[in-house]
This record gives sequence, structure tokens and C-alpha cells, in this order.
Amino acid sequence: MPGELERIDALETLRNLPVEYMIPSQREKLVMLQKDPNQFAKYARREGWKIRLGRMLLKVRWVRRKRDRKKFPMEK
Repeated sequence: MPGELERIDALETLRNLPVEYMIPSQREKLVMLQKDPNQFAKYARREGWKIRLGRMLLKVRWVRRKRDRKKFPMEK
């Protein structure tokens, strides 16, 4: 399992960041890593897939157009 965590660069980030500078979600991930590294690796993998899926969807023209209209509405 440490190989998996090294591959996703999770350990390096968590090791170098002092706890007092962490936002709550980072603290939750650190607790998850300390309690159950397997669960943390599964969580990190799942989040990676969400990011990949989002990037693939943005290649679809109508998805990108809908997102852009929502972010930048045209005013008349």
C-alpha cells in the first residue's frame, strides 16, 4: 500500500504540511490515512476518476457550452 500512496503523491503533501495550516478536509484525509491507508488509497483513486471523468465530459461540446452559460450568463 505505501507504493500506491507514493504514486498518488499523497504522503509527501501530508508530511510537509503542518497541521495548523491544514483546512478541515485535509485534516480529515490525514486522519483517514493514519487510521486506514487502504481506505485512503481507495478514496484517492475514486477522486482521481472523478477528475478524469470531468475532463472527458468537458471535451463534449454541449457540456462545455452548458457549463459556460452557467458560469458566464449573457446579459441583455
